[in-house]
Amino acid sequence: MTAAPVLARAAPSRARTTRLPGPRPAVRARLDCSLAPDAAGRLRVHGTWSGPVHPVHHPTSRGPDVLVLTTDTAGLAAGDDLHLRVALAAGADVVVTDPGPTQLLPGSADDPGGTGRQTTEFAVAAGARLVVLPHALVPLRRSRSRVDTVVRVEPGGRAVVGGVLAPGRVSLGEVWVPDRLDTTTDLYLAGRLVARDAQRVEAAPGALREEGHLVGALVAGPADAELLARVRAAAGECAGVSALSDDLLALRALVATQHEAAALLRAVTEVVHPDLAGWGWSRIGR
Repeated sequence: MTAAPVLARAAPSRARTTRLPGPRPAVRARLDCSLAPDAAGRLRVHGTWSGPVHPVHHPTSRGPDVLVLTTDTAGLAAGDDLHLRVALAAGADVVVTDPGPTQLLPGSADDPGGTGRQTTEFAVAAGARLVVLPHALVPLRRSRSRVDTVVRVEPGGRAVVGGVLAPGRVSLGEVWVPDRLDTTTDLYLAGRLVARDAQRVEAAPGALREEGHLVGALVAGPADAELLARVRAAAGECAGVSALSDDLLALRALVATQHEAAALLRAVTEVVHPDLAGWGWSRIGR
């Protein structure tokens, strides 16, 4: 499915001159890690990573562990190239997030007119559960970025993959003004591509722009004839929810704030996985 920001009236009174972060050298980073239970049932993280990116593992006493994919940069700048891969073995139960909103920055010192790229891949084995709830992407003026997510779920695996796209630094008058932003989320079930959620955002001079946050989610798991109705009820009127197959749901919504976006994704996740109700979302900033 594809979507673009809904166009509506902007608030020109908020616009004022802003100071963009200065250019920095381009970043190259790689992360390849796996999570698997040890003999005692505790999850262990194994893998390699290089550049300003690393995983932070937070074991929990109840429910899924938390994995925070952390970078040591102010955001994703043009010229950056990040590739992250996380594999969940059978029995792994993990919520993956990041430390906070990711700013999509204008050109780096090495490649001022280039494109910043981040690719994140997840592999979910049979008997594993993955919940991906990142903070918002925030495109800044004059930024050029591509953010791709690939999720591969084996039969018997389960996944909820959410995402939030903010309109920009609204308080500074920036509403959907990147030079270009492309995002995709590809979901594979049993090796077959079953869903692609793609968006392109480009500044359109003179266009009227909506200030809302775009929320998307893909839900993959065992077939449940009643799940669609339950997710629709939890999402409310702000969201559209579709059953792409008997074991795959897609959600798209437009909400006013990042707080509302996080609350929506949390509510949907709790409906899909009732054992996560009251799990303790504050540990990932929710």
